[in-house]
Amino acid sequence: MVDSVEQPKIMATIEAETSAFLSRNVDALCDCWVQEPYLRHTTILPYCGVVQVTGITALRNHFSSHFRNEPPLKIEHSAIVRDNWQCIVRGSMAWVTFEQRSTSGSAGHMSGLQMHTRILEKVSEGWKLISSTGVLSRLDFYDCPKIHVDGDAKVLQIDESSQIMVTAHPALRISRGLLCASVQEDHDRLRSAIRNAHNDISNGHAHLPVPLIFGDSSATSSSCCWIAILDMKIVVLMDDTRLIESAIETAGEIYGLSMKQMRVAEEIAKGKNLACIADTLEVSTNTVRTHVRRMFDRVGVNNQKELLNRLLSARAPAIGLHY
Repeated sequence: MVDSVEQPKIMATIEAETSAFLSRNVDALCDCWVQEPYLRHTTILPYCGVVQVTGITALRNHFSSHFRNEPPLKIEHSAIVRDNWQCIVRGSMAWVTFEQRSTSGSAGHMSGLQMHTRILEKVSEGWKLISSTGVLSRLDFYDCPKIHVDGDAKVLQIDESSQIMVTAHPALRISRGLLCASVQEDHDRLRSAIRNAHNDISNGHAHLPVPLIFGDSSATSSSCCWIAILDMKIVVLMDDTRLIESAIETAGEIYGLSMKQMRVAEEIAKGKNLACIADTLEVSTNTVRTHVRRMFDRVGVNNQKELLNRLLSARAPAIGLHY
């Protein structure tokens, strides 16, 4: 039931915790919680999974460390928008859910849709948090150009920047409302990857984004996209620098690549040919070719397309902690 007397007090506690978080005030933040070992703060992140803190001592240590490692968020409290509030009070306990977004362009990891649940306990005349769970939308987490499609590759949603990107993409195009690849072999692989993602969703499964490499094996440049399941939706990601860098870093550790080789590999994954890579890195084209040949030997392949496929498929990316 909704309690018109207690609900404003409950919401005030939640708002006070947010204000303390934005101002990086550990004491004020912890004061919004019961000072007990049974409190639990849980965040479910797109990449890292579950981050959980139990007990007031651990909570204080967690945020003290968290605030040292991250600069203050330069956003006003009013830029945090919360909708779809539900508040149910049963005696000295309260259960609250809401959806949260930020209207600020500098909100960092507080951007995008987040689903929150709070449980509070009445202490004296006030309310204190005993449990907090935040789930960040994976769909909003990826801020690169992306296309939401169904299992038949029909485009369900695409924003303006993504529309511009796919128009200029060397391998992808939209035809009659369907996402297609320009070359038949690539088109067949694209449709197969999308169908596989659709089957995974139908079976209740999800996985990290899967790279899809376009181009002939003898080509001097390649391009890629990622077939992702985000919030149980099929999404094609394009030009995701963060995914590329994470994948190449992991592949570099697996295959023992040098820093220069990894930099060349990142540029290849971004669709650049060897001459462009040489200009970017301010080295000769022959030097770039040497790095590529040595990566062939390290990875055990003999062409650039297969090299890119091996490197991007070796990924195990990790993203830092979020509030």
